[in-house]
Amino acid sequence: MIASSMLLIATPIDAQSTPVPQTPEFILRIADHSYDVPSTTISHTDPWTGNITTYTQPGYHVTNRSIEVAIKNQPFTPYVDAEGNTINLYYNISVKPRYGGNWTYYPHSYGEYYNASTSEYTIREFGFGGYADTVSPQIGYVTPGGEVDFRVQAQVGYYKNVWVPFPGSDSPFAGGYVPAFYGESSQWSGTQTIKTPEVTPDVTASPSPSPTIPEMPTIAFLILTALVPLIVIYYKKHSKSNRA
Repeated sequence: MIASSMLLIATPIDAQSTPVPQTPEFILRIADHSYDVPSTTISHTDPWTGNITTYTQPGYHVTNRSIEVAIKNQPFTPYVDAEGNTINLYYNISVKPRYGGNWTYYPHSYGEYYNASTSEYTIREFGFGGYADTVSPQIGYVTPGGEVDFRVQAQVGYYKNVWVPFPGSDSPFAGGYVPAFYGESSQWSGTQTIKTPEVTPDVTASPSPSPTIPEMPTIAFLILTALVPLIVIYYKKHSKSNRA
């Protein structure tokens, strides 16, 4: 198995002493650890004048989400083999975009292993899309509403660093240590897919409808049109009688 930052060597050992692990079962969910930071009031005293300045720093919301992989632990008790190696149960996890791309294998940091926990489930979290920046590893930016595939593999055995020379080099010092796994591995589990949260759209209030002016009925318009000349004639006659 080749990971993005290291080479992992898998070497089988005596099958009679090391059990082959079962293909793991696991559950995916979005873990939401978002929280609100309350506003704080800060006071500062000028050392020269003694004047006290007080201001309030407004609170804010921190979005903290991750993808949680809960692997159901299978019955296993660690033990020491005849050569003094501690045999443990480990897990590997592979991740890829739902509609393309290659599998990325975890763990892929030197010296990091996913040991099975002593509880019912082993929990591993993966940060995505800038959320949960404190969660390691980060699988990179995932488009909101995007889908991510996961698989899990179990291993029973132990790890040991071995020297691997650089290809094509004659120098005995050209090479490096890589972790090698000695033991038995299960088949990869079936693929499970999880959808990341959609972006919540801003809620915009609908504009209030403009008040409408009721239309004048046709009959009322005709009556008003007929009355206007009569009012004008009356006004003219009334003006002449006053001048007389």
